[in-house]
Amino acid sequence: MVTLNWITFGHLAHEIIETLVSPVARQTYRDASENEVMDKCENWMSNLQSLNNGRTYNVQFGSSYFLLPAIWDQSSQSCVTGGLPNPLPAEGVPVSCAANNPLGPGAIFRSSSGKLRHYPNPDVANSYEGNWGATTSINCANIALGPAMPKKPNVGQSVQCASNGFNQPGAVYRYDGAGLLNHYPDGGIAGSWNSNWWADIAHIDCTGFARGPDMPQKSAAHSSIAEGQAIKCSAHFPSGTGPDAIFRYSGGFLRWYTTAPIASSWDGNWGTFITKDCDGLARGPDMPLRSRASF
Repeated sequence: MVTLNWITFGHLAHEIIETLVSPVARQTYRDASENEVMDKCENWMSNLQSLNNGRTYNVQFGSSYFLLPAIWDQSSQSCVTGGLPNPLPAEGVPVSCAANNPLGPGAIFRSSSGKLRHYPNPDVANSYEGNWGATTSINCANIALGPAMPKKPNVGQSVQCASNGFNQPGAVYRYDGAGLLNHYPDGGIAGSWNSNWWADIAHIDCTGFARGPDMPQKSAAHSSIAEGQAIKCSAHFPSGTGPDAIFRYSGGFLRWYTTAPIASSWDGNWGTFITKDCDGLARGPDMPLRSRASF
C-alpha cells in the first residue's frame, strides 16, 4: 500500500506527513489501541482538509482528485490512503487486492500495461504463470480494469482475435509460443503447417500479443526442425547476421538470440544447437528477453 510520505502535497502538508510516519510516531502507533490509531488517521485527514480548501472527501494529486479516507495499515504501521494511486508491480506479476478489489474478494489479476487483467480460473493463470498464487497485494483503488486474460494458446495453435485484434477481421493466426501471432494469408498455407488448422481455433482477446510476419508456405527446408530448436547457419545466413549468430526456430522463422542472456531466458540448452544450411528459412523478429511479462 502507498504510505503517506510518498505523496507530494504542499510544504506544510509534507511536514505533517513526514511527522506522521516517522519512527517515533510509528512506535507510538504500535503501542496505541486500534481506536486511538484510527483517531490519529482522522486527525491527519482534518489537517489535510485545511490544506485542501475545505474538501473532506478527496485530495489533489497532480492534476487529479482521488477519494479518501486514510486508513491504518498494520503491515507498514502507518496511515495509508484508500484512494490515492497505487503503482502496479512489474509487468506480468500476479496481483491481489488488499482493498478495493473491482471484482470482489479473492479475484486475482495480472499486472498488464498499467491495468488489472483478471485470471478467471486457475487453468488460465497457469498458462502464463506457474506461481500465480504468490501474489503481490496492493490497494487497487483507481487502477483500471483491463480485459480478462484468455488462456494462452498452445504452440502452433490457430488463433482468431475475438477482440483487440490487428484490424484484420476474420484473420487466422498461428501462435509461435514466444508472444507472436503469425498470420496465415490463406487456407493453403495454413494447411501446409496444420492439416486441422480450422478445427482447433482459439478465439481470444489478443491484447498483449504481437502480430508477427505472414506465414510462408511450409517447404522441405522446415522439415525435421523442432519448435524452439537452436540453430546456427552454415550457409545462407539471414540478412544482417553472420556465421556466429544463433537463432531460435520459432513459428516457422529464424529468430535471432542477440545475446547469451536472452538465449538462456528461453532455452537453458541453447548452446547445444544444430548447424544447417539456412536456405529457405526466413528471418523473423529478434527474440526478446523472456520475463513474466512475456506472452
